[in-house]
Amino acid sequence: MHRFHAKLDHHNSSIRCWMMEVGWIAQPLLQAEMSTPRLLKNVANTLGGAVLGAALAAKIAGSADEFWAIAHDFVPPEGFEEQYRAQLEYVNEHGILSIQAPFMNREIECRRIIEDSLIGEGPSRE
Repeated sequence: MHRFHAKLDHHNSSIRCWMMEVGWIAQPLLQAEMSTPRLLKNVANTLGGAVLGAALAAKIAGSADEFWAIAHDFVPPEGFEEQYRAQLEYVNEHGILSIQAPFMNREIECRRIIEDSLIGEGPSRE
């Protein structure tokens, strides 16, 4: 899990976003003290996956109030303070559930694939 946590802020945005998708599913295994700073760093200094970083950090926090307390205490990397504040404002305007929707949709897709592989193809889901 240590290597997994280390890749949550990978320099390649495709890998970083994929790691956050996996992290959504594996969230009970994530350690907040290792993952949350990396996720909030993504909010501050990346464009690809910045909102996903906030979404996963909020899930790890467990409640909106806890997320906002952690997010406001986080010190972004030097030179990225304004971008961090702007991203948090976006999260505030759209709401945590709204920014978590892509993860929830992916989770539903995964559950459907698992269900179909275990009990066979069901009725059309289109």
